Amino acid sequence: TMTQTAFTRTSEQMSQDAATNMIEILQYDLYKAGYRVSTGQKISAAESLRVIFAADIGNTGTPKTITYAVGTTSQLTITSNANDRPLYRTVNSAASVNIVQGLRSFYFAYYDTGGYKMSYSPMDSAKRALIRGITVTATVEPGNPIDTTYIQAKISKAIWPKNLGVW
Repeated sequence: TMTQTAFTRTSEQMSQDAATNMIEILQYDLYKAGYRVSTGQKISAAESLRVIFAADIGNTGTPKTITYAVGTTSQLTITSNANDRPLYRTVNSAASVNIVQGLRSFYFAYYDTGGYKMSYSPMDSAKRALIRGITVTATVEPGNPIDTTYIQAKISKAIWPKNLGVW
């Protein structure tokens, strides 16, 4: 019916908007990874569901520690979708903020100086120092289904922070 089509389109648009907004936030921060970091590690954790990096994201002259971490399905109870989870953004020791509703799947991938995908294990400090690119891949669904169907939006973005070095 026309009403069903309208609901489906709205649900589809909501998923696409959520995915796009999430990627814009990630891109803004990740592009700055290593910015004005003269001592210590630029990337202190590089995992499939979590990244921790240092950057002067506020252009204040003082680098901050930024963490992105995927939460569990039990941490997102405000939607009827039993399979969505939060993606938390934390700056220094401030409270974590969920930057997307309806995250169904998500992972980070890392690329080295040659542009090759790196394995996660072991990702020690020497290996993290070789990271030149980070890819974000995600699937987002609305918090509520249309009938019993969740309309997905899939998105992937490669980010090559210039402050991590030339690859």
